[in-house]
Amino acid sequence: MTKRALTLMAIPEVPLANIISFWDRQQRNFPFFCFEILKIPIFSVNFALSSNQIADFIRSINLNVEYIKLEIKQNYCGIKLGLFYSEQRFTWKFVPTDRILMKKKPWTKIYRCENMLETFKKHVEWLCDLIRFPPTYVNIVGPDFDGTAHLFEWNQIQQCERLSTQMITQFNGDLASFKDLEHLNVTASTWATPEDVKKWRIPTVVIFAADWTTEDLKGIVSHWQNGGNDVLERLTIVLRTENVAADVIDSLETKPCDTDLRIQHYPGNGRLLPEFASVRDVERHDGLVASIYIEDKGMDLIVWHERMDVN
Repeated sequence: MTKRALTLMAIPEVPLANIISFWDRQQRNFPFFCFEILKIPIFSVNFALSSNQIADFIRSINLNVEYIKLEIKQNYCGIKLGLFYSEQRFTWKFVPTDRILMKKKPWTKIYRCENMLETFKKHVEWLCDLIRFPPTYVNIVGPDFDGTAHLFEWNQIQQCERLSTQMITQFNGDLASFKDLEHLNVTASTWATPEDVKKWRIPTVVIFAADWTTEDLKGIVSHWQNGGNDVLERLTIVLRTENVAADVIDSLETKPCDTDLRIQHYPGNGRLLPEFASVRDVERHDGLVASIYIEDKGMDLIVWHERMDVN
């Protein structure tokens, strides 16, 4: 029987001795082969885990990282790594030892561990150091479990650009250390309060199923109008039970909003304005203008950071 040739592309995990043997047979094409193989995320991770020397080599090159996504749940933690120019997306799963494992996909690694969250955090630290890139998106899903309250104190999460929390009741600390956060999504999570919203300097904030009142929304809009969160681009708040009263707008000094003109001058953001809503413009002392509209349990505030030339 003819022995089948070893091909690294066919198997995601290979002993280091086989890797070196394969590279030895590819000496003339070694540089090209090496960089091509590292474009596949799971190969980069497996090679780095196999040898400190290979890990040091990977740290020295640009892997063209597209994103690192972290997902944290009570019975599952995961890392997803994507590279530009690669169709393969590497997934690293961390689960409790008593969890029944499903069939592993080719581009997936699965660790069963006693202390799932701490093991996950150590591997995130290792991976971010390897590729010299912080997490871009973090999704924390409740209910709360041991360790979730301290996640805002973790430096890796503090570097993310997008953060989502669902059904979480408490975090120690606040978002003051999140210097690069651009998008925050909070769903049915009681850790966020109206006073927190006033303190944030985040471009996009989306809050669903909030146990707040119309008076809370009035306070948030009034705080923005008086100079709060000067980087805000869009604020969406949907209450859990109470319909938003029309006097949120009635309590403000507003003027009509020409939605057609907005769409003409802002072809991207202008489309965010719904035709069916009664949209009003509100201006604050530094000249920033926002459009505000209300529908049932929801309120949207869209800030226009460039002056609109109406001539």
